[in-house]
Amino acid sequence: MKSYLLSWLSNLDVSDIVLNSILGLALMVVIVSAWKVHHDKERYKNLNIFTLVTHPDGSFSRPAVQEFGVFIVMTWAFVLLANKGTLTKWFVGVYVVAFVLRAAHSADLNSKNGNGEKK
Repeated sequence: MKSYLLSWLSNLDVSDIVLNSILGLALMVVIVSAWKVHHDKERYKNLNIFTLVTHPDGSFSRPAVQEFGVFIVMTWAFVLLANKGTLTKWFVGVYVVAFVLRAAHSADLNSKNGNGEKK
């Protein structure tokens, strides 16, 4: 009986492996660059990378972390599907609508709360 991992690996072709390697390397370059920018306080005094995923008081914003994670996963899938020629219109629609709905929901919540902070 073949294991699931072996059957999955046997269905991969070289382009899948190369593209995933390139995407992984690009993600690592972005992470390392962001880390270096965050720690270079002399050159980037007003830039704090953690504001992408935190509230103004410094606590983590769960919706912002989720949105950031979903953006990375969906972009990765977008590139892979486009490379294989199987990118469908519904995936493009979901990719665009997901972030627009999140922004609209956040704006609605903020208008009801009477503040301008990202919730």
